[in-house]
Amino acid sequence: MKRLAKSELDDIAAASALETIAKKEPQLVKPAIPKLIKLLEDPDEGVRLRALYEYVSLHALGVLGDISEAEVLEPLARLTQDTSKLEILRRDWKELLEKGELKSPISANYVTTTIGEAAKEAINKIKMANRKRPSELDKSRE
Repeated sequence: MKRLAKSELDDIAAASALETIAKKEPQLVKPAIPKLIKLLEDPDEGVRLRALYEYVSLHALGVLGDISEAEVLEPLARLTQDTSKLEILRRDWKELLEKGELKSPISANYVTTTIGEAAKEAINKIKMANRKRPSELDKSRE
């Protein structure tokens, strides 16, 4: 993995803060969405993955609620063919930690994935969430 430049680290830090801010003041996060979408195209796969996770989190918090599903999914669809590989911590790591079953060393709990696989999973997650709740956009059209 390449060493990240300070600007890339700043982008990751800013993207990571969006969810925290959105939980308290969602309107403050909306102006950052175009930058977050731009980070989905960053040359570094770690930055793209962090941006992808934050984008899905903002959707879950309803921050992207005034954007159509097609518009929300379009930046993610562009990532589905991305074969960049990453090692990430298992999704169930918190459960394993609580049960005392997290393996040592911590690297034994990592799995390999690609940006494309993560994007496909994100698309499915957003589609499922949209089916569970009526869209604010659909309500405004009535």
